[in-house]
Amino acid sequence: MIAATGTDVLAASMALLALGRLYQGRGDDQEARSAFDEAVSLGHPVHAPRALLELARLEGRAGDTAAQERHLVELVEARIEDVIEAAALDLGALRARAGDVPGAVPMLELAAGSLDDEIADAATELLSRLRAQ
Repeated sequence: MIAATGTDVLAASMALLALGRLYQGRGDDQEARSAFDEAVSLGHPVHAPRALLELARLEGRAGDTAAQERHLVELVEARIEDVIEAAALDLGALRARAGDVPGAVPMLELAAGSLDDEIADAATELLSRLRAQ
């Protein structure tokens, strides 16, 4: 798709991430997956994790929850500041839907501490529902 070397990695990874999101918005999941995969493979420290998060969400929508969970666990374990809380929220929600409350709670607690109000509020709400059960 896009060949990148040296300083081109930043531009290429940013372009691939944007391209993947564009394809995703158009409903072309196959092309989106290809763009996100390539962005991940470039290994840019900011854009590769974002692309992996998008790829995880794409896998979830396609029904491949095992792949989704693998990607999300990878992001959470890497503790990459830019995506850890969003990945933790997604992983907590995935585990809650699967009935794995003990696996969901620590992820949701991590996400609830986010400075991003949308992530924190969603995690707090889901935690409240789980604790009320």
